[in-house]
Amino acid sequence: GNAPSPFGLNQFPIPHGIAAAYSAAGIGGSVLWLSRSANGQASVVLGTSGGQARRVSTHAMETVFRGYASISDAVGETFELDGHNFYLLTFPTADRSWLYDLGEDVWTEVGTWDSAEGDYDHWAPLFHAFAFNVHLMGDRTNGTLWRMNPTVMTDTNGSGVRRVRRAPAIVNEHRRIFYPRFELMLESGLGVTGVTDNPQVTLNFSNDGGKTWASGGLQNAGDRAAGAQGEYYRRVIWNRLGSGRQRVFEIVMSDAIPWYIVDAYIRAHDGTESP
Repeated sequence: GNAPSPFGLNQFPIPHGIAAAYSAAGIGGSVLWLSRSANGQASVVLGTSGGQARRVSTHAMETVFRGYASISDAVGETFELDGHNFYLLTFPTADRSWLYDLGEDVWTEVGTWDSAEGDYDHWAPLFHAFAFNVHLMGDRTNGTLWRMNPTVMTDTNGSGVRRVRRAPAIVNEHRRIFYPRFELMLESGLGVTGVTDNPQVTLNFSNDGGKTWASGGLQNAGDRAAGAQGEYYRRVIWNRLGSGRQRVFEIVMSDAIPWYIVDAYIRAHDGTESP
């Protein structure tokens, strides 16, 4: 403040309180936290040194947050990796974790895959420190200290990281759409000899807008090879994928290799035109 009022404000206050005391974390001159205000809560905001705050969470995420049994125990952490600034927000009661890339303005739900339950748990690493020229992450469940390294292709449980990418629903005035081909463009030929010789990509799909899922329920859906080591010309293609009115495609990759997804191409028509 300014004399003679040491607590006087020389600008408008930020109209965002905090919904979880430990959700606040700073990086790159910014602070992020799970917001609560006079009008509501469960939005993630980013505050800057200029005294401004803007909402960075999406409507879809906030709908999910409101469904959690508790958000008051959320924990925020930040780290920098490969030139990207990240904000990690973990909800212990809900058993879910979210990761925000500040530079790309993109959110990703992260977690550790539990094959027995067929679902993700919260991401085990929680607390971060950069020391001894490495990224160290503390595990909130068992006290283990992990080293985070983008060249390591396994998760904390030793298994490959299960990656999921899901597209929006494809709808055209609720007409039946036919799918002759789906091609996933990725960097192929990255299999590791003697470890992951023949990495696979799984194509799942839903014809009811993502409510229910099936794998292999339509002809030629299922797994495709992503290329053994050096097989750089391998193409990942599914043909004759049937039809649907609210089709959602999903790809799943869990082999312990680097995965670089570039794009996906779909041939589709409504039966009144040439494919």
